[in-house]
Amino acid sequence: MNSIHQNKFFVLGCQRSGTTLLGMTLQAHSGIEFVEESESRFHEPYCLSKRINLEKVAEHESQYQKLIGFKSPRDTHRFREISKAISGVKIVWISRHVYQVTASMLAPLIKGGQCWAVQHAQDEIIKYLYEGNHDPVLAGQFRQVLTRKDARQRLVGLASICWIAKSKCEREASDHPEVCLFSVKYDDLALRPEQTLAGVLRFLGLPWDSSVLRHTELVSGVRPGGTATDRSIDAKSLQKWKEQLSEADIELIDELVVEHADVLSSTSIQAS
Repeated sequence: MNSIHQNKFFVLGCQRSGTTLLGMTLQAHSGIEFVEESESRFHEPYCLSKRINLEKVAEHESQYQKLIGFKSPRDTHRFREISKAISGVKIVWISRHVYQVTASMLAPLIKGGQCWAVQHAQDEIIKYLYEGNHDPVLAGQFRQVLTRKDARQRLVGLASICWIAKSKCEREASDHPEVCLFSVKYDDLALRPEQTLAGVLRFLGLPWDSSVLRHTELVSGVRPGGTATDRSIDAKSLQKWKEQLSEADIELIDELVVEHADVLSSTSIQAS
């Protein structure tokens, strides 16, 4: 399953980390055709959790000779497979602080609806443990969190472990010689959008196009996770976690993260 074409890139990262926002900004670029994770034509059939079909990705060509981007945080743990299957593929990886991600995973996706952690966290952790690297420490934490009687603590733990697993993937990808990777921080996208997006476009080999700063005018349609297409890039969400997480929540997050030295460098929060 190898493609001779070198016009593909992926947007990967932990869910609730800005993959949708980054994807929308890039979709506004005149030289990019962007494929959302919700597009079923690229899904492998009969999977419990949606899984992108890399053979279909490799075969897909843009009608207008554009660079083709695929957003697929569900397949973040498959970064090696993606790089091997698609010749010349580039990966843009967006990451966000564990407090911000955990708070977002615990917020209802729609008014009165279930939060992301309830719906998806266990599946994402299991995929990493069984399809990614064997990690006995993370597996032990996963088992321990599942036995917690307090529902809030259980969800906080699952969200944090999911973030840890995805952060480990980024660390592994950055050290892998065959992976062409560019890392983006959510805070940088929110606080310095033009500078950050210019760096992404240089990595993708595309010229600057100010349209990426106007995705609210150029991109429409429903986005996974409830992200609104009409909301401009802003820094309003950077400090929301302070209102959403309790001291007990933060204590548990820190307790879990401290066991993983390889992701500790991703835990600094910028002031907005």
